[in-house]
Amino acid sequence: MKRLLKMKGTQIIILLWFILYLLSIGTNIVFFLGGKGFDLIDGEYYRIITVSLLHNKFWHLSVNCLALFWIGYYLESHIGSGKYVLFAIVSCTISEAIFLSIYRNTDRSVGGSSMTFSLIGLIIILLYLKPSFPRFKLGTWYGNWILIYAIAGNLPVIPAITISTIVLHGISLIIGVLLGTILIKTDLL
Repeated sequence: MKRLLKMKGTQIIILLWFILYLLSIGTNIVFFLGGKGFDLIDGEYYRIITVSLLHNKFWHLSVNCLALFWIGYYLESHIGSGKYVLFAIVSCTISEAIFLSIYRNTDRSVGGSSMTFSLIGLIIILLYLKPSFPRFKLGTWYGNWILIYAIAGNLPVIPAITISTIVLHGISLIIGVLLGTILIKTDLL
């Protein structure tokens, strides 16, 4: 229970996701805050940040919340809530900027998976570069959920998963690894 209470960053992100999802029901918030490719963004660069806070379906929100919960359960108590949230925001913003520069003509992009995959990238590099970091354990709730999410979130046989989804997840994972490496090597993490 103490560990759950320490997950303030995860709780804040999930709460924000839920609030924005509820606001999207019956409003056009996705139109105003959703991601747009750089050919269509028309100076509204805030969309690069807000895109990862929106979800278009309840199942989409639920899956990302479960993934973030288990990622936070494992990661946040070890690096602290401030670093956790800051890393999540910076890494998913970089990921979304790269994604929206590749998919320049996309007129609508939403979802928090760039945040979750960036954090998975951080976990990978922490395990590799910091031998003292607590080991990731399969057979635990968090270990199984994170692994299932990382694999299932990239299966193109699931109708909602397209090549662009896989590209975004890959970019986010790589950014998580690269940004994590920089922060570890500079002793900021």
